[in-house]
Amino acid sequence: MIYFSEDICDKIANILLAKGSLTSEQLELAKKSATEQQCCLAEILIENKYITQEELADEIAKLYGLKRISLQKAGDVEDKAYSLLSEDFIVENHVVPFSLTKDTIKVAISDPLALSVMGHVKIISGRHVETFVVTFKEIQSIITHHQGSKFGLTSGSITNDAVEDEEESSEIIRYVNQIIERAIFEGASDIHIEPFRDSSRLRYRVDGVLST
Repeated sequence: MIYFSEDICDKIANILLAKGSLTSEQLELAKKSATEQQCCLAEILIENKYITQEELADEIAKLYGLKRISLQKAGDVEDKAYSLLSEDFIVENHVVPFSLTKDTIKVAISDPLALSVMGHVKIISGRHVETFVVTFKEIQSIITHHQGSKFGLTSGSITNDAVEDEEESSEIIRYVNQIIERAIFEGASDIHIEPFRDSSRLRYRVDGVLST
């Protein structure tokens, strides 16, 4: 299922109306279908061939002054960039970090609503964020590919020990990212990790008060 925020759906519909690719009557029928099928208007517009996913991405890039790219090749997404954000954050916000340098992280989006979380990406990565537009299906394909697997882990390509080491390292990165993401969500000023003999306690300071 394709999903775009209501705001972008309305903007795209207005563009199609202005171009003459869509009539007012067709738009009303599309809105009715979207309501009946409980899906977003953009999905109906694409389904009825008023616009393609590629054309939709082109229009979004123009509307928001963003660069339009394609991420269809296996090497287009760097594993080190993708692993920098937690799987939950990527799936929830429908974003794909695909390139990483010392100072910059490049992130692909399909819905401009995701621009609202780029500040979080900057804090989590500690880098300047550059945002690019791709199609919804490209984002979904990349996320699906990474769920339960990693780039470069093909049968017999590396040893079991290497796989275990990389998996352990990746799990640690994801866990730390989740801690930071929760701190951002809660508006915490401090993160306290208190080690004990057999366990540890994680607490956040919010409005001067420490709580779990």
